Amino acid sequence: MPTQADLDLFAPWLAANGCVYDSITFKPSVSSEHSPAEQDRGIGIFATKPLTLRPEDTVASVPASLCLNASKVAAIATASETDAAERLKRCLEGVKTVLRGGKAGGDIPKPIWERTALVVFLIFARHCLEDPTHPSQVPMDPTDPSFWLPYVRVLPTSLSAPLFYPPDSLAVELLMGTGLDTAYTSKLAKLHREHESLLPYLRLLSETPNASATDFETFKWADGVFWSRVISFKSIDEAMPGTTSKHSVDVVHGDDDFHLVPLIDFCNHSFSPQLRWHVASPIPSSTMRRAPGKLSGSRIELRAALSGIGETNSGEDGEIKVEAGQELFITYGEKPNSELVFVHGFAVDGNPFDSVSFPAPFVEAQMAAAAEQEDTREGHGDGPRKQDEGEEEEDTDSAAAELAGSAMLAVRDKITFLSCLNLRPIVDIRTPHLDAVDDNDVSSGILAQGALVTAYCSVLTAEDGFGRTDDGLATTPEFGLGGQPIRPLTQERFLELVDALPHVEIVRLRVWTVLLELVGYRMAELTGRDEDGEEDAKEELQSAAVQVLRGGQYEILAHALQRLGELQEKYVEMPSVVEYLRAMQEDFGM
Repeated sequence: MPTQADLDLFAPWLAANGCVYDSITFKPSVSSEHSPAEQDRGIGIFATKPLTLRPEDTVASVPASLCLNASKVAAIATASETDAAERLKRCLEGVKTVLRGGKAGGDIPKPIWERTALVVFLIFARHCLEDPTHPSQVPMDPTDPSFWLPYVRVLPTSLSAPLFYPPDSLAVELLMGTGLDTAYTSKLAKLHREHESLLPYLRLLSETPNASATDFETFKWADGVFWSRVISFKSIDEAMPGTTSKHSVDVVHGDDDFHLVPLIDFCNHSFSPQLRWHVASPIPSSTMRRAPGKLSGSRIELRAALSGIGETNSGEDGEIKVEAGQELFITYGEKPNSELVFVHGFAVDGNPFDSVSFPAPFVEAQMAAAAEQEDTREGHGDGPRKQDEGEEEEDTDSAAAELAGSAMLAVRDKITFLSCLNLRPIVDIRTPHLDAVDDNDVSSGILAQGALVTAYCSVLTAEDGFGRTDDGLATTPEFGLGGQPIRPLTQERFLELVDALPHVEIVRLRVWTVLLELVGYRMAELTGRDEDGEEDAKEELQSAAVQVLRGGQYEILAHALQRLGELQEKYVEMPSVVEYLRAMQEDFGM
């Protein structure tokens, strides 16, 4: 939590640089009205007077010049002639070499560079510059590194996401079975590797040895601040429908996507928001003459939430009534608790968008694993082998390796297929809203369209006519199903072809059976955890967030277990499935 002195330095800085927020203020947000998992929310935005918010009303405006992004960091490192800027420049040059794999030239993927540049700058500003004590000590030039100190000083010094849990805490133990346990371990290991590779260049940020600027905890803090506060302008249309046009976004950020936006990033999350952030285009000069006092240039605004973005608490006329002293929220989007906990450190009890994620259960991966296990068992036989037995085992090993290789190629092609459909190899199971379940929804509402596509993709094989139809090297991959090209390559076209398969009921039965197994296993993981233990106040909040996550996941899984069981029973009795199972029994001589 920033100190009052930090906040007192931040407010004049905002005003001096063109921010307007006459009807709101910012202060610590701690409320007993929320569940323990949501109580400590850091700094929040509050109304200073009663407000009646109408559509398009603006309560705050931040000039685009105060958006901190990778381009700004590069400008600070090159435009300023200070010793501090020179140190930042040398560090960034070394970081680029690391990101290029040790090569002097070459492209760096923009998301990776933007995030790394901002992480480095946060470390630099927080630990390598002299803190001002009065607004008059803050330079007015945005290319001077110290210009940004009032903003960096109000960023949280401690974070609540799992990466910041004490390693032996109850909260870490409670992550087991939620899916976040593997994400926690993987992310922590990744950050350690990255920190080690960048460490020689992080040391360049300080004039003298500075442990606080180079230790792993500081690096982890900067990464956590980035992910919990960054705004992606290029995803704005997807995140906030109707918020802005692509044109206005390009005017603000040019080629940058990731931005840290002072004041705006104080807004906390609610699924019933009163506000939304909006990127506004520059005001034409003619308009400026008619509207004195408005900001020139592009800006990021807090506006009244639109209808259709969560539950806005608006009246019939679209107005939103706000009381003096009331906290104002935006929505971070329709996020499940797993994402809210992992990135932000809080969970929402009764989250209407909660879900449980599973890695796509590719049948080929299971076949490869089974072949490897069989090969391992056969390789542990006792006693000497005759020559012909050794040759036979070598043939078996070769066959197993070939099977595993072809299976992994099939998995790779499936991942490529999902990527072409803008899907990850993840199946999300959700609790359906019973009044919104479509009668034509084959999954009874527990799978969204993307999840159903991924599940189908996981169980379909070459025997179903599913796979790549090009040579595997084409710039634009081509796929087919059931003898038909999947063209256009869309989720809708794929689902049409699945429905047209003569054995579609069997394919669906495969999906229900595989998901039943995954759900049952995850439910077993979520039960039997010891939730007793001594904790301090902060650890109690961390545990509370994970317990809300666990409870929500268990409810979703219990509901899914029932639905999937019903679906399995229904499909097993279908004539086409009965005939298929009978034929299988005959093939195996049963």
